[in-house]
Amino acid sequence: MLSRHTSRPNNPALAAALRSLGIIDGWGNGISAMRMRCMEEGTPEPIFELRDDETMVCFPMDPDSLLAATISHDDPLSSAPLARTDLPAIQSTARDRAGQQNIGLTLNDEKVLAMIDIDGRLTASRIAKNLNISESTVRRSFRRLRELGLIDRVGSDKSGFWQVK
Repeated sequence: MLSRHTSRPNNPALAAALRSLGIIDGWGNGISAMRMRCMEEGTPEPIFELRDDETMVCFPMDPDSLLAATISHDDPLSSAPLARTDLPAIQSTARDRAGQQNIGLTLNDEKVLAMIDIDGRLTASRIAKNLNISESTVRRSFRRLRELGLIDRVGSDKSGFWQVK
């Protein structure tokens, strides 16, 4: 659910009606929108729990609540909150590749990578605004992450997007 996937409504007619009424803006971008908003606000990402017939989304109020939710489950395989597992792997890969190629990877580089992983359509100016850094710093991060083979640009500069490998 946290990685890129296709999304189809169970009831396409209802989804179309909700979209025409302006209640929803589209289909398939809600999870990334929630995660991006949490990142922008500096709050923990939501916890998604998949069940047979439903999806539960929990927005932790603070890091202590997140820790308590993670520890309180008895069966870690079926009921533990689904934490973002691939982002630390991405950061670890980024650090390893940077070390191998003697390229310094900054904390800003890792934050830019995290934001691109959530939404590859983000512009340098929006990332800069969200991270409170300059656009040129974001562009340097793009360059380093590209050199490390962690991201690619798909499409044109104007209408394309960043893709995390």
